[in-house]
Amino acid sequence: FFFDLFFFGNMGLPHPSKEVNGTGKQLKWFGQAIIEVLLLLGLWGIGFWPLHIWNIAFTGYIACFFPRPVKDLPLQYRLAWTAACFVGAFMARTLLWILLVSNGVALVLNYDFFVRMLSLLPINRYEPFSAKLVMDTFTASPKEGRFSAGKRPDI
Repeated sequence: FFFDLFFFGNMGLPHPSKEVNGTGKQLKWFGQAIIEVLLLLGLWGIGFWPLHIWNIAFTGYIACFFPRPVKDLPLQYRLAWTAACFVGAFMARTLLWILLVSNGVALVLNYDFFVRMLSLLPINRYEPFSAKLVMDTFTASPKEGRFSAGKRPDI
């Protein structure tokens, strides 16, 4: 409800999973690619404000489609990314290098370490936490669509 009032619904915006004509890539992939470039420029000394502004704007865009921050993994992901970039820019520069490599791997190989870590949080998993679940989560092959730790009961 809050996000509908604040962001005025989705204002006719295309869904982040919509494929961009002729590219075979979704809109959210391009948003992450822009983050990769801005993160690299920030690490090269240009400054991190463009990265922070884009992260906030992109998170707001995602919030238009996934308005439940506690339950919607795409919005959890964006909020965690935005927070990690702020922390990295102001306190732990090494974190930004980790995010740069992780995001690069996600863009090229569709293997997102960050999503897999978030999927292990109690709110996002459907099986009890175990060493097998962690192993299965991080060794599963990349796939399109929603990633979940363990088998979802509705699949």
